[in-house]
Amino acid sequence: MKKIAMIAIVIGLGVFFTAIMALSDSSNQMAVDVITLQEPHTDGKMGVEKALLERRSIRSFSDEPLSQEEVSQLCWAAQCVTDDKGHRTAGLK
Repeated sequence: MKKIAMIAIVIGLGVFFTAIMALSDSSNQMAVDVITLQEPHTDGKMGVEKALLERRSIRSFSDEPLSQEEVSQLCWAAQCVTDDKGHRTAGLK
């Protein structure tokens, strides 16, 4: 369950930082290295209802780092474009 709490925090931070970047002036943005992320898993084994039922807030965390695959999945969950109309997994554009 510790990873679930960390995942929730990372998703929240991803949405927060995406909003900040969208609001900032492009001339003030710093150049960053591009990291190619893996394709997301979209065929999870747990339904939304079960995830909501089993959801718990955890206030203690491990020192175990997230893998690049986990970070990639979190980025997709936070801000992925899900269709050709520009719809996203989160409500920000």
